[in-house]
Amino acid sequence: MKNYRYKAIDIKGKVVKDTAFAENPYKLLKDLKRSGLRLVDYSKAQNIKYRLFKINYKTLSILTSQLSELLDSAVPLDKAIYIIAKNTKDKMLSNILFKVQSKIISGENLSNSLNLYSEFFPQMFINLISFGEKSSSLSKVLSELSVHFDKKYKNMQGIKTILIYPICVLALSICVLAYLLLAVVPKFSSILGELSGETPDGILFLMNISDFVSSYKYIILAVLIAPILFAVFFKKSIFSSENLIKKFMKIKFIKNIYNKFFTKSFLQDLNTVITAGVKIQTGVEIIRDCAKNSLVKEKLNKCIYRLQSGEKFTSALDEIDFLNKDTVTLLRISETSGDIEGVVSKMISFSQKELDEYVKRLISMIEPAIILLLSFLVGAIVVSVFLPMLSVMDKII
Repeated sequence: MKNYRYKAIDIKGKVVKDTAFAENPYKLLKDLKRSGLRLVDYSKAQNIKYRLFKINYKTLSILTSQLSELLDSAVPLDKAIYIIAKNTKDKMLSNILFKVQSKIISGENLSNSLNLYSEFFPQMFINLISFGEKSSSLSKVLSELSVHFDKKYKNMQGIKTILIYPICVLALSICVLAYLLLAVVPKFSSILGELSGETPDGILFLMNISDFVSSYKYIILAVLIAPILFAVFFKKSIFSSENLIKKFMKIKFIKNIYNKFFTKSFLQDLNTVITAGVKIQTGVEIIRDCAKNSLVKEKLNKCIYRLQSGEKFTSALDEIDFLNKDTVTLLRISETSGDIEGVVSKMISFSQKELDEYVKRLISMIEPAIILLLSFLVGAIVVSVFLPMLSVMDKII
């Protein structure tokens, strides 16, 4: 699905300029004609904005909840989507939903219509809707998805809250150092040069650093921003590179963090598919299709193969070494007792608390390290500047 910027004329003769999604220009022309617009001109819209755009968990939770309630009220699916599209404040989402409604009216089902815009929706959303349509339980599935995305949103907000302070401290540290090197050091160096006629070695060293930062500030800024941009635009390539992932997983620190995040995410997804009425094997297949990490997909494929061979679910889970061992043990006990759904639900809360505590411990170690490093660097700059100043002042007095 491509995004087009178009210029058209409506029934009243007014010029309309907007963007729309279509498979090709012919489809764009057809869609606009159906909407009462005559196409005058079109061009491909810039892709950067749309690649960065992703419907957030809060919006998804509201969307699925509203759609579930409308379907429960016997509102036809195309009308329900039209109502949501018309009332949502998110212009991009509204545009997508209108296109989805158009596809449904033309005879396409909801999951296939949404799949045309898979870059904007999580795969779990599309896959479970597909299951709901096949099992005639779409309203129930949408209700479970609403709860699922609400939990995801709250978890994400919790992690963001934890990370805000250290990020602010780090940003402030960089700003303070940049100001000292680019503004304070050159002024003091000039003053010392005028008073003593020579510049001390410590100040010369700082001046060299200051000159380097000043001369290459844009390059330094680009080097700092480049990894973030790379992660945003090439995230899929990073996660699909099996060799790269294996190298990262050899680092114990990264592996521990990833395992905790994966365990929590796996349990949440498992709980959602089970409560939606999906069988275990089908549920694991849905989770596999949602996985971005190629190594995780490989492990889940092995797990599915063992399930297809008739093995128990918890025995097949031995293939997934990213899972916490205690989690597998508790799942094994729950499988024996026949209450997997109840145990998984309780384990989610436990794994979330464990993850939050782990992140907080990491932050509690990182924060003092940043503050100590900043104190040392600022102290070194202050000492290098003020000691020669005091020496000069003693000579003058």
